[in-house]
Amino acid sequence: MRKQVDQEHWLLWPVRAIAVVVVLPFRLLWEAAKLIGRFLNRYLLAPLAWLWQHLVVIPVLWLAQLIWTAVRIVIGVPLAWLWQQALQPALRALWRYVLRPVFVGVLLAVTFVIERLIAPVGRFVYEWLLAPVGRALLWFLRAGWAGTSWLGRQLYRFLLRPFGIAVAWLWRYTFGALFRGIAWVWGVTVTPAARWVREEILRPAAEAARSVLVAVGLRR
Repeated sequence: MRKQVDQEHWLLWPVRAIAVVVVLPFRLLWEAAKLIGRFLNRYLLAPLAWLWQHLVVIPVLWLAQLIWTAVRIVIGVPLAWLWQQALQPALRALWRYVLRPVFVGVLLAVTFVIERLIAPVGRFVYEWLLAPVGRALLWFLRAGWAGTSWLGRQLYRFLLRPFGIAVAWLWRYTFGALFRGIAWVWGVTVTPAARWVREEILRPAAEAARSVLVAVGLRR
């Protein structure tokens, strides 16, 4: 046991040496990269970010806010006054005296056409064309289904059922009897012979082979 432990200990030394040779340079490079990154972030990137924030971002935002305020005062206020005092009253008058009457007139015309022309024509077409055709088609489908059902029952009663009975009878007294005879012959001849071979030859041979293997030490 002590010898095995010493062998394992000596086997671990080359593995550790290879790991140190392969891993240590990458670990040193990683530490150096982190150190350089912290140095650049502290003494280069952070000052540049502060200068960008105070020299570019803040002045640009202040200038944009100043321009937006000027545009809102110069353009927005006149546009708001124009909308409230001119455009909004004009649009209300246009809707009240032009668009609304036109819309109401078109709606009344469409309603009149639907009630006086389209609805009567639709009722006439339904009552004298679609309804009779639908009733005739429904009667035809019912008659066809009844005829098909009657024909199916007659085919089953006078053809399929007698044919099935004949096939069953033929199978029972021909092929069925043949298969039952073969099964009986098999049970009387082959099955006892196979059982005798297994019990009198194969099993003693297997036990003798097992005893020989145990005797020569090849099997316990």
